[in-house]
Amino acid sequence: MRFPECIVCVTLSKSFGIYRDRAGALFVKTRRPDQKRITRAVTAIVRSGASHAPDHGPSVVRTILQDPQLKAFWLRDLDQMRQRVARMREHIVVTEQDMFGTDRLGYLGRQVGMFSLLPLNVAQEKALTQDHGIHVVQGGRINVARLGDEDVQWLVNAVCRILSEAS
Repeated sequence: MRFPECIVCVTLSKSFGIYRDRAGALFVKTRRPDQKRITRAVTAIVRSGASHAPDHGPSVVRTILQDPQLKAFWLRDLDQMRQRVARMREHIVVTEQDMFGTDRLGYLGRQVGMFSLLPLNVAQEKALTQDHGIHVVQGGRINVARLGDEDVQWLVNAVCRILSEAS
């Protein structure tokens, strides 16, 4: 038994595009003597958030996953988005190399997923918003999936200039 105790949480909200209607699962593996105590604790946490959570999101997921055609369509759509995000990440890396000959954002090309963190401090985040009109969530979080090809040069230029000013 590799892990006698573990917690795994899976969210499906992003990959199914159902942000308002949360869907996912929580798996808890524990030792038998702790099962009742852990069940009570998890139940109390869940009930404090929503006594009877809506079934809209889980119903959508269930419908898609149980229908072979819908599931295949969703998997194709998901793969296309995954490829698009990977291309956008590579576009950022190549654009920085072409524009500045640097690799400060090269790590973005090795990451996966919709979001990344830019290497900015609070003052640099503020400057990015005030001076360049690019808003990032505190911590430098950007939505890579939201970027279009026309946004990349603008983003790279602004970020690299702000990083250069700090050097």
